[in-house]
Amino acid sequence: MAQKIRSNVRRYPNGWGEAAPLTGLLYCADCGGKMYVHRTNNGKRVSQYTCSNYTKVPCGTLCSTQHRINESAVLTLVSDTLRAIAEYSRNDRTEFIHTVQETQVAQQSADISKKRRRLAAAQKRAGELEKLICKIYEDNALGKLPDARYKALDAQYAKEQDALEIEIAELEKAVTGYEQSQKSAEKFIALIDKYENFDTLTNTMLNEFVEKILVHERARKGSQNTTQEIEIYFNFLGRYIPPSLQPVPLTPEEQEELQKKEERKDRLHQNYLKRKASGAQKQYEDKIKAKKKAEMDAKKALIRAEDMKMSKLTYIRCGDYDIPNLKLSEQPETSIGKYGRMRKSYLKEHRPILYNHLLMSEKLYPHLLEIERTAQGRVKTMLPHMMEVAGVTEELKACDSMRWVGLMNTLKAQAEEIIQDELIYK
Repeated sequence: MAQKIRSNVRRYPNGWGEAAPLTGLLYCADCGGKMYVHRTNNGKRVSQYTCSNYTKVPCGTLCSTQHRINESAVLTLVSDTLRAIAEYSRNDRTEFIHTVQETQVAQQSADISKKRRRLAAAQKRAGELEKLICKIYEDNALGKLPDARYKALDAQYAKEQDALEIEIAELEKAVTGYEQSQKSAEKFIALIDKYENFDTLTNTMLNEFVEKILVHERARKGSQNTTQEIEIYFNFLGRYIPPSLQPVPLTPEEQEELQKKEERKDRLHQNYLKRKASGAQKQYEDKIKAKKKAEMDAKKALIRAEDMKMSKLTYIRCGDYDIPNLKLSEQPETSIGKYGRMRKSYLKEHRPILYNHLLMSEKLYPHLLEIERTAQGRVKTMLPHMMEVAGVTEELKACDSMRWVGLMNTLKAQAEEIIQDELIYK
């Protein structure tokens, strides 16, 4: 679970080391790109997620809209859904398992049909490419196709062929393993039973329960009161909506009220389009642009000052940037021996979280020195006893020095292997 959380976090966490809880779980429903968190939006401390592909230059080509959504809205929805699922599973566990299995069959059938269609299309295209490659080779050999053109087409077809081979392998694996799906309602129930409530969702809880969350664009852009579809896919379950959260048909009165609101929004939007076409909207925006920018810069400066104060660090101003004034405390000048270096390599490669914690807290060097001293002491303690058991004596050294050296090397290697298992690689 820790490795999953670490793999999700690609951006630096904030000044207090807190990673955004939904990082790596939110995806754009239209383009499939990851959604990035923005912690201070419009001069407010409101975390929002937007599609990462939208802002890639040129802006709006990979994804047409931002799909912006507040972090708090998603967390509330996940919490409410988990609470409803937990209540439903505890009240009627048999019925819950039955409805989950029906949902899974429907989802998997639709998904596998889509993959089968794509697999057939990819295999057909792969066959066409093979024919095209043979055709251009013959044309080139007969002098109908120039060498330069042949090389360009051959490289293009080969690149597409390689991509198709990878895609076909993945699709065949998915289709083959369709019957061996590991999704299970029982496993999800066991996970639900671990927690008493879902009022506060931690990073660990979110990664245990949630596989991914797809965010659609708002039904009406530019409107504060609008709907936005969110698809939550749970581990072991897939997409599942409990009965208590299923859409409820509106009464005629509610439909009439909703229609009036939508008509009013349409009128306001049409007025906005008219102002935009006439240029009045641009004149208004240019008029207040400088004032809004000054207000925004002031709010951001205030947030930055609060962050600097809470981080308990001093900063040095370098141009437009505040550089943390970091200074390491005095470290002992004793060199680290072989066992300390082995421990450092092990921590860095296999225990990166512990390594970073020791490094940032300035405890790494004292820890390595302690490992070095302890390992050397244990070797000195173990060797005499092992020499006595193996019969490695001074008499043997005088009579057969080569045998004595070989036995000593073997005993030392055995002692170091014990130390590595019990001390260094632990």
